[in-house]
This record gives sequence, structure tokens and C-alpha cells, in this order.
Amino acid sequence: MTLYLLVLVASVFLGTELFSLSLPGFQLTIYRLLGLGAMPLMILQIWRQNRQLTLGTRDGASSMVVAYGIWWFSALLSFFWVKDLVGWAQAVFLLTLGMSAAGLLYWCVSRLDQWKKLVRTAWIMMSGLIVWGYFEILTNIYLFADLSKLDRRGTFNSDMGSRIPVTIFENQNDFATMLLAYLCLNLICQKISKSGRPQFLYWVTGLLATYLIYRTDSRMSLLCVGIFFGTYWLTQLRYDLSTRFVKRVVILLLLALVAIFATVPQVSDALGSVIYTGQSGYLSGDLVRVNLLRLGIIFLGQTFGLGVGAGNIEYWMEHAAFLPLKGITNMHHWWFEILVGYGLIPFIAYVVAYGHLVQRLWQIQRISHKFHQPVARSLLAFLVTFVFASTTSANNILIEWHWVFFGLILAYLQVVDTSNEDPCLKKRKESIRR
Repeated sequence: MTLYLLVLVASVFLGTELFSLSLPGFQLTIYRLLGLGAMPLMILQIWRQNRQLTLGTRDGASSMVVAYGIWWFSALLSFFWVKDLVGWAQAVFLLTLGMSAAGLLYWCVSRLDQWKKLVRTAWIMMSGLIVWGYFEILTNIYLFADLSKLDRRGTFNSDMGSRIPVTIFENQNDFATMLLAYLCLNLICQKISKSGRPQFLYWVTGLLATYLIYRTDSRMSLLCVGIFFGTYWLTQLRYDLSTRFVKRVVILLLLALVAIFATVPQVSDALGSVIYTGQSGYLSGDLVRVNLLRLGIIFLGQTFGLGVGAGNIEYWMEHAAFLPLKGITNMHHWWFEILVGYGLIPFIAYVVAYGHLVQRLWQIQRISHKFHQPVARSLLAFLVTFVFASTTSANNILIEWHWVFFGLILAYLQVVDTSNEDPCLKKRKESIRR
């Protein structure tokens, strides 16, 4: 099973397009083949009455598994009211594939050394994409990118500084989001490395990845680099979470926001775009995104909170939109994709489960432990960062590495829960003995 999981992880993080077979209406890849095989494997384990295929009670990951189940079931039910059956079938297929891969990692990774191998495998494959990214900006050779969309000004040939890395992804925002996940794995590998030389390597690769994020020209992703490392640093501080302290922090944040709105024109202009719809004048990309969110909320109300159905957001934006969108129909917002596409119930379940993941990782990182503390902090920092980074990618349901990465997070919490190395449990036992 370990070899099966290693190939699954390696195939998705290096790029599924590299080893694919085009079939009528379908693209078969190694990852999809192994991901589809995950469900029969789990059914076989259940038939054999494998005790490992149970939901934990305190790992925080079990709530996400339940949320995935609610989400998937809602996607199936939306068949009865969707308007685009082709889009529905594609979305349900990708949901089934991604959730099966995440579930397989959650249930079948049972040892810490097994999890470490998977993390290092993912890191190696993603490092290959970093090399690929530098190859693109140095040589101007793009294997999969559509240069008519990427090089709109036609400056790539004459100006090396204008070249944007995308590697296997559809656009630079998707690549930048993956690089943020790479920073997380890079930090984990660095912290658990025992010798000095590999740590220096991780420092170098981290800087190389950060520079590539800068070259993608993704403003939000570059901001998320600061959020990631800032969150990691903040988790190392000790806090007095009393009511008085929380009130002071909230007041200071509110005062800081008021000061920013009053002194920074760009921020006040962005706030004005929330009110302005672009009906009678210039329509910027940010205004298009705001209009997409407005329409999404309206469509959610029109479907009585059930959502427009799996894979049907773009259909509704194309045929039912009454605000200017400049031909853009993809919401580019992970959280609104779930809310508008699948309804209130799956969205609430997902948000609550996401909060449980953050809470559990917070508990683990607060306990001094030579391995678990840096790992939990890195994963926690990524989850906080992903809240913002996921608003830049075109469609995270289509981005297959995202499901496997979250599967690795779920697997880590499962290992901590089922092993004897649970730092939180150890602390409880020590306090009882005292």
C-alpha cells in the first residue's frame, strides 16, 4: 500500500499532464487511475473489517471526512435541478476522484515514517516544478502554456524580466498557489532534517520558490507569502487569551483598519468597488470579481440555499447574469464556489471542519515536541494562508494536487491520533500523574 500511495503522490505533484492518455471526452492519467482505484481498495478493506477504517474522535480530520461526505452527497442530489448535465458530470467525477484520494491517505497512512516518505516524495516532485519554472523564464520555452493569453503584450521574446512561470498549470495564479504549499512542505522537511547540509538546501529552495511567486505577478499570492511566514512566527509566541486581551486586540485592529482606509487611497478605492458595478463606465478585473460574487449570492437565493448545482456556476453566469462580466464566468473564489455551487449545508459543514483542522493543529503546536511542533505549525500556517490564496486560483476542484495535499494533512492528524506519540494525550497523562 505504501508504494501505491507514493506513486499516487508523485504523479499528482509532478504533473498529471506529463503522463496522460487522451481518450474521447476524457483524459486518463496515472493519478486518476490510482485515485479511482482508491474507492474499491477502501471497500475491500471494509469488507475485511479493517479496524483502521474508522473515524477518529479527537484528530480533527474526521470532521473534514464527514464534510467531504456531505459535500459529495449534495453534489449527487443536485442532479435533479442542474441545467448543465455535462458540467455536473465533470464536477462529480472530479469530486469523487479528489475525495477518494484524500480518504485513501487518511485511512491508509498509519505510521509516522510512512507519512514522512510521502511528504518527501511530494517535496521532490514539486522541486522539479520549480526547476521547470526557472527553465521557462530563462529559455522562454513553454510546453503547455497558451502564450496568446500569457504573453498578451508580446514581450517575452525581448524582455526576460516579463516572462511568467506556469509549468503544467493553466495560469500563473494556480502555480503560485502550489508554490505556497511547497513552502509549507519545504519548512517541514527543513525542521525535521537532522543534518546541516539538507537544511541549507531547504533554505535555498525556499528562496527560489518565493522568487517564482514574485515572478508570477500574483499580488494575492505574494501577500500570502507574508501571511504564511507571519502566521508561523506568531504561533511561536505565547499568548494570554483572556477576554481583556482579546478585546484590546480587536480594538487595535479596528483602529488600524480605519487608519488604513483614511490614509491609503488604494484601499478606499477598493472599498468603493464593492458598491460600484461598472454598469456605466470602466470595468476592471477586480470589479468583475465583485460582480461575480454578487451574482453568486443572488443565484444562491434563487435556488433557496441549495446552490446552482455541481459544475453549473459558469452556466448560470453565462445565461443568467445581469451585471457586466467581460465574458468571465469563473468565480475565482474557492469558498464561494462551494457556497454557490453546492449550497449552504455543504458550505457550513466544510467551514466548521476547516476550523476543526486549525483548532487541532493549534493544540498540537502548543505542546513542546521536537517533531510535532514544527510540523503542526507549518500545516497550520498553510491552512490560514489557503483561506486567502484559494481566492486567486481559477477552480480548486479542477486542481488535483489540492486534494492530495489536504489528504496529507488529514493523514498526519490521523497518525497523531492513532499513534502513541500524540503530544496532547501525553501532556494530559503527565498532568494526571502529577
